Amino acid sequence: MMSTDDEQIIPYKPCTYIHEGQFCVKAVGIIGGSLGTRRFCSSRDLGNYCEYIRRPGDQREYRSCVYTCTGDGCNGAGGPYLPNLWVFLTASVLSLFVYFRDFSSSSSDQVFRS
Repeated sequence: MMSTDDEQIIPYKPCTYIHEGQFCVKAVGIIGGSLGTRRFCSSRDLGNYCEYIRRPGDQREYRSCVYTCTGDGCNGAGGPYLPNLWVFLTASVLSLFVYFRDFSSSSSDQVFRS
């Protein structure tokens, strides 16, 4: 049975069930023996760090990270990607410059022809 995206959304859950719970912790990597993500509340700031873990018998290292934040399950979205905005604005200004330069030069040609 296929599940829809709506069924996979994890609802926001405040940290009120933890005494003085004010931090959201997101752990990404090997958790409980398998690769995944775990979110939980904490009364302490656990910081942000990553480390490499090698499990017994594995030839591969796994990167495991812990992120601590104050809300939204450490899922805050970044702002708009500014380099794209600058490229768009620069291209727009240059296009207008070329258009008006060509427009003004064609208008002056008509004046001299009369």
